[in-house]
Amino acid sequence: MAAKLARLECGTITLLPSLGRLATIIAVALSMTALKNWDNYHQYWNRTIFAAQTVDFNLLSHTLPAKLSSSLIQRDFEELQHTLNSNYGLFGLVVTNCQTEAIGCLNQQILYISQSSSRKKVQFTLADLSPYPYDLLRDPPPILAEQKYASPYSSKPTATGKTNRGKIIGRVYYIRRMPPTFVEDTGAWLGNLFKLRGSGRVYSLTAALFLTGGFASWIIIELVFCGQRQQRERLQQNARKLKQQLEEKNQQISLLIAQREQSRTELESYQTQQQQYAQELEEAIAFYSSQLTALQHSSENTPTFQPLQERLAEISEIPTLTPKLALLGKKDVDSLGQHLQNREQDRQQIVQILELLQQDLSDTQERVAEAGSEIEKLDLTINKLQAERDRTQQKIRKLKQQLAKSSAIKQLETALDNAQKAESLAFEEIKQLEAENQKLENEKWKLIGDLEYAKQRISYLEQQRNGNRSTEKNLVTNDN
Repeated sequence: MAAKLARLECGTITLLPSLGRLATIIAVALSMTALKNWDNYHQYWNRTIFAAQTVDFNLLSHTLPAKLSSSLIQRDFEELQHTLNSNYGLFGLVVTNCQTEAIGCLNQQILYISQSSSRKKVQFTLADLSPYPYDLLRDPPPILAEQKYASPYSSKPTATGKTNRGKIIGRVYYIRRMPPTFVEDTGAWLGNLFKLRGSGRVYSLTAALFLTGGFASWIIIELVFCGQRQQRERLQQNARKLKQQLEEKNQQISLLIAQREQSRTELESYQTQQQQYAQELEEAIAFYSSQLTALQHSSENTPTFQPLQERLAEISEIPTLTPKLALLGKKDVDSLGQHLQNREQDRQQIVQILELLQQDLSDTQERVAEAGSEIEKLDLTINKLQAERDRTQQKIRKLKQQLAKSSAIKQLETALDNAQKAESLAFEEIKQLEAENQKLENEKWKLIGDLEYAKQRISYLEQQRNGNRSTEKNLVTNDN
């Protein structure tokens, strides 16, 4: 029934351990029964039976001497034997022919002994009677009790101080029944378990209580073990689920690390391109600065346009100057003015290009610094992710160890609770890292767009520079 109850409550049970626990509990219950019955044995024979016999002896001391004395005087020996046998053999009564008050009566003889139909006649010798108490039989029969027992647990009687008159005609000895040994008493009880009287009744009740208690304890223990097994299985299931979640999180962290490393590689490439672009801008700025310096130097060495006009006016007033020569001088003046005007436009264009190049160089340097800062952030993020991955792997190893030796429910609960808290924090970190990853992606594409724009600006400036070189060649040709 207990096994059915356990199966109903717990499902599957390992049979051998359960039976082993039952056998152990039964052995303990039987051991406790034996110890308690040893105490019951002493309480029954050395206390209860002893006290009952003391009460009987006290009553007999007040009544039996008169009855036995009367039977002896009347020589009614049959009645005397019936009187001795009235105790059912639970203790011994012996009548002797001692006619003296001396304690030791060497010449006395045993006349009558109590006996029972259920027991064989017990043989006593005179030496056996010496330690036992006795009362004197008299003629006429005594009417006063000469001794009494102070309490039911007194082992010897005390004198009452009263003395009966008459001739002493014998003695009656009160012999306590010798109790059986504990082994004999237990053997008699085991030989007839259903004989519920005497000490056997106490023994059976004690055995029933301990065995029933042991069986009930076994059922309770099995139910407790069953609950622990269910709890352990639930914890193991949660631990396996958490372990799977941690492994998935670990994979996500590895994926984020790969994405960060790729982003760092792209940013490093972008930073290198920006540095190259900045170098190209510096070269372009140096070139245009030299061009501007040369242009300013040539402008300082070239005559201004107004003196030439004044000189032309003077020449045109010469009477001897032919109209063709005057017209030719005017063309030269016009050509020189156009040349000077083109140089001024080139100078302004170069100044404008230099301003644009300086602005682009400043922006490029800022992007290089920004890319370096982003790379440092990515390095910190990657280190953080790697540390988190290491912690997650360590948690997974601990969970595996706890699952391998999951007998300690408390340790498994603690490890599972800590892992769940850590897993919750870790997933919050993953969400933050994913948000940061999205932000970095947006910044990366923005930087890539800036890079494309910078490339277009470089192409435009190269075209401008090539055009300026062609213009300068034409100007040199015109000067010649």
